[in-house]
Amino acid sequence: ACSPKVRFQPRSAISQVLRLYENKLSILPTQIGKLVNLGSTLNVYDNSFSSSIPSQLGNLAALSSYFYLYSNKFSSTIATQLGRLENFGRGFSLRYNSLTGSAPTQLGRLTDLWYGMYLMSNKLCDDVPTEMQVRLNHSIDTAADTLCR
Repeated sequence: ACSPKVRFQPRSAISQVLRLYENKLSILPTQIGKLVNLGSTLNVYDNSFSSSIPSQLGNLAALSSYFYLYSNKFSSTIATQLGRLENFGRGFSLRYNSLTGSAPTQLGRLTDLWYGMYLMSNKLCDDVPTEMQVRLNHSIDTAADTLCR
């Protein structure tokens, strides 16, 4: 199992984009949540990340475009802290993981998603909360979810 060997310097003016996609990484460091100036994109899809999505990713309030954590092996529930990404405006995807529980209503704060919110192909229970459906301008795709029954 590989893990990224990266040193993170909090509050530094790093890049607008962090791309760690299509690797065989198994650990998503919580320190990524300290990249508060990461301004555009977090792409860490198609790896082998497991366990839970770090709640610290909710600190990336400067993100404005893409939040892609799809096609991994994340389990556990969706962190409510991800609702802090209110300035976010393009695509939000957690699809193709093994996330459980309900989609937190805090995700309803992500109201300007041009490309939608993708939660499908997880193990989410219940439907998308009404609060989220009303507040989001664009689609929420939960198709093919294994819903708890």
